Amino acid sequence: MTVRIDREAEHVTLLVENPEKRNALYTEDLPELLRLAQQAVDSGAKSLALRGTAGNFCTGTVVEGAVDPRAILLRTQKFQQFAAAFAALPLPTLAVVEGYAVGGGFELSLCCDFVLAAEDAQWGMPEADLGLTPSWGVSRLVARAGVQFARQILLLGAIHPAATAVERGIWDRLCPAQDLDHAVTEWHRLIAVKNPQTLRQMKTLLNSLAEPGPREWGLEMLSAGWSWAAEGHWRAPDGDDGRSVRSFTEGTPPWTVRRAASRDFWTG
Repeated sequence: MTVRIDREAEHVTLLVENPEKRNALYTEDLPELLRLAQQAVDSGAKSLALRGTAGNFCTGTVVEGAVDPRAILLRTQKFQQFAAAFAALPLPTLAVVEGYAVGGGFELSLCCDFVLAAEDAQWGMPEADLGLTPSWGVSRLVARAGVQFARQILLLGAIHPAATAVERGIWDRLCPAQDLDHAVTEWHRLIAVKNPQTLRQMKTLLNSLAEPGPREWGLEMLSAGWSWAAEGHWRAPDGDDGRSVRSFTEGTPPWTVRRAASRDFWTG
């Protein structure tokens, strides 16, 4: 995937481009996306829009084969850290949604302060049918949608029209697809006339009240790791396939050898 930056005066648009996979994200894409966002901040941009190319916003994160538990948890942590850093950018951000915003792509939209969607855009969280647990956007979803509608979104896995997200307060605004560019420009222009310092302070206040923290991140990480394990993807190269537990119940090595070595270590 590539990320391009499109700038007009004090207004910046980040373009996510991976048309073969409908703009799905790889873990290694995150630092570049965040670097360009921070570059926009450092260069004096007043507002930032995040948008996909080729008619889609983002169709999630690329899921590759079975990986060991360290990689699973590290991947989850990287997405959580990215989401927290993007949400904390000290300028207003706008997700511009066309086509699909599903899975991690929908979670990505929730990292932005505002979401503007084309009327024919669609969104959803199909992870239940993949046998996995969303790992970096559930807390934001519950905060915006409420826990009961979040149940519908996560447990049923339907693909919803953009209008439902606006009606439920998850996204902010709809417009006809042909008017999307104009609507984005109007949003940038409105932000440009406001006091940047005041907007920064308001955003900091709102984030401190509503953004997820270590408790939520820990629960998301635990859930993600457990779902990968339950589906048979948890394969540690130095694991012993349960031999340690079996040896305990049987009273055989390696349990007996380890206990003999460990029982009185540093106790005297």
